[in-house]
Amino acid sequence: MKVFGIGLPRTGTTTLMHAGHQIGLRGSTYNATAFYRNIESSRKKLAMEQIFKYIRLNSIFQDLPFPMMYQSLTMKYPKAYFILTTRKDPTTWFQSLERNAQAKKDVLHIRYLRKLVYGHEMPDQDNWKDFIDKYMQHNHQVKQWFAVNPHLKFIELCWENGDGWDKLCSFLGKEIPQVPFPHKNASKK
Repeated sequence: MKVFGIGLPRTGTTTLMHAGHQIGLRGSTYNATAFYRNIESSRKKLAMEQIFKYIRLNSIFQDLPFPMMYQSLTMKYPKAYFILTTRKDPTTWFQSLERNAQAKKDVLHIRYLRKLVYGHEMPDQDNWKDFIDKYMQHNHQVKQWFAVNPHLKFIELCWENGDGWDKLCSFLGKEIPQVPFPHKNASKK
């Protein structure tokens, strides 16, 4: 079983990974910085070989680069499960991203990834519209892709709106664990 979390960072992807662990799925956060640096260099083939080796060895995946690869992943793994994690609204997502970025503002590889994905290293009030546009565009394109490919297994989940074990386990065909749903890496408001 392969389960791909294809929501952008700060949409509950860490929660998805921990929930996956609770139901017996194996995975960890991938080294997205190394992947993207290899993709931009002459080592593209090596980068793709490394990611597919990582996929072969694990069963649940989240965060970058997976949200940016969802179309090719559906073609290579048509029997996989795809989960778009979202926030209750774009403003909540942006505020979480902004707080997280401020806490890690000196971490260069995270700034590098944000620049690649959103066009800016740091989210702030001057560029919030660019970030929100990218978030909305990503979610819209994902939903459109799966709407025209109904044979693929796809669900959108929002932990803030009450999604949890019931929807996740029903979608994956897994039994609900007898533990509370793990809300990990939650933003402090």
